Amino acid sequence: MQEQKKQQQFSLADFLSSESYCRTLTSLNLNLSSNNLGSKAAYELSQALEKCIFIENLDLNIGQNSIGAKGSQYLSQAISKLTSMLSLSLNLMENKIGAKNISFFISALQNCKKMKKISLNLNQNNIQLKGFEELCLDISKSINPSNLTLSFCQSKITSYGALKLIQVLSNMANLQYLNLNLSQNNITELNIFNLFSDLFKQQCISQLHLDLSYNKLKEIIPLQFQPNSPCFSKLDQLVLDLNYNELDQQNKINLFQTLSYLTNLSHLKLNFKGNSTYDKTEKEINAHLSNLKNLKTLFFFFIYETFEYNQNKRDQLARRNQNMRNELIKKQKRLIKLNRTFIC
Repeated sequence: MQEQKKQQQFSLADFLSSESYCRTLTSLNLNLSSNNLGSKAAYELSQALEKCIFIENLDLNIGQNSIGAKGSQYLSQAISKLTSMLSLSLNLMENKIGAKNISFFISALQNCKKMKKISLNLNQNNIQLKGFEELCLDISKSINPSNLTLSFCQSKITSYGALKLIQVLSNMANLQYLNLNLSQNNITELNIFNLFSDLFKQQCISQLHLDLSYNKLKEIIPLQFQPNSPCFSKLDQLVLDLNYNELDQQNKINLFQTLSYLTNLSHLKLNFKGNSTYDKTEKEINAHLSNLKNLKTLFFFFIYETFEYNQNKRDQLARRNQNMRNELIKKQKRLIKLNRTFIC
């Protein structure tokens, strides 16, 4: 084990000390997670990264370390000098660096004008409400990629903070693919009107993956749009994860009412695991989903942790599920694949 650690340290030392090697790189994948790195190591790493002047694709994992405020400044300054970058994947999870220090990295990307794809893992850092607002402002000023993945899992984000971030993302004119992870936060209310109308008003997004699982979401305020609204013209694929919230029957119907406006969807995946017990919403759900004329693939996951051992009730539930499936297929003539999972 000690020999393996020495070898890892030696390989990193080679990278840190070899300027000629760094100048030949166009792609770099560097995983330094859980290495107990502090500000000193971050400084040495930043000095080496600055030499990678031709780098186009950078995957840097420094999660679960303690780089601190100084380390954040060193590394963000180095990244700001990598102006040839097209793609960046940066893992900063569990570094206890706070919103201000995360902003150093966001602001550094202003200089990377060619950037098309960005993935930022900011999970489990000390982001407070005020700091999150300022961070959203920095995001709005600094980046405009076509492909964006943002992860703020366990970051104490509220409903207000979530909508603030959505408003910022809606102004990214080039954004086509968005993967947004807001799981395990303090989101209790989802204003669907603000969420969808803001996010798709620029009519560019074609793929959206939104993870709101493990929040305390109780209320979904439905969306009311004119039938020929220009919104949602490009949205083709939607994955919505609402696992382990507190949604009741009416709020599920509110959600499907809103989804019925996404008329160009061809792929829809919904996760409802761990919400309220199964209820009789089939007719309402079918009515709303029947408006999605282009839908080809539909995945439902209604998985509950309550077990029913009465065979008659299990058979009744199975028949009800099959009836819903048949009704959907009858209404959705173009539906190629339907996967609706129930575990009872």
